[in-house]
Amino acid sequence: MSLAFPIMAAIVGFTISIPFGPVNVEIIRRVLNHQTKQSIAFASGAATADGLWPTIVFVGIAPLLEIKIVSIIFWSTGTLLLIYLGLTALKEHSRIQGPEKPFLKPKGKRVSFIMGFSLVLSNPLNLVAWATALGAFHSEGFLPPTNVFTTFVLWASVFCGTFFLFIMVIILVRRYKHFISDSPFEKKINLIFGPLLLGVSVYFAYNLYLQIFIK
Repeated sequence: MSLAFPIMAAIVGFTISIPFGPVNVEIIRRVLNHQTKQSIAFASGAATADGLWPTIVFVGIAPLLEIKIVSIIFWSTGTLLLIYLGLTALKEHSRIQGPEKPFLKPKGKRVSFIMGFSLVLSNPLNLVAWATALGAFHSEGFLPPTNVFTTFVLWASVFCGTFFLFIMVIILVRRYKHFISDSPFEKKINLIFGPLLLGVSVYFAYNLYLQIFIK
């Protein structure tokens, strides 16, 4: 197995996670709401699931996702998770804006890990990205034979690449958090991210509609 394989897998994992999607939104929102430990747990769950998508392609079980009921399960799970996260953000905004109330106890690290894992694993669009990437690996001649060891190396490399990006996001948000601390923007964070997450849930719901009624 060429050393280029794990290096490129980590780089691609890092790159695919850069776009400002629901995972990054939720990581940032948790840090700004003083839930750094939960944010790290959420990020580790998301990175764990990010590593599973290329292994699904690599071992050749991707055709399972072509089965209608499987696709429906994925899209419906993603829709429900995003709606929950969006409504949670709006609820926290209402708590901050309203009369002083006891601070809501943040979700535990285990729950945050599961939510991050489920959110990434429920998005089958990752399959397309990794099918393209591994196809490029194959054309360049450094895609190794499929076995337990190379599959683990692929997962671990992608996990490291994506988790490194998420940790960078957490560090940057924490470092520059004081610029927005006690500012009007800080109080509107949840009001911004809540509708944004709900907006992404509409996209997931649309794909769910296509799977049920069109395809």
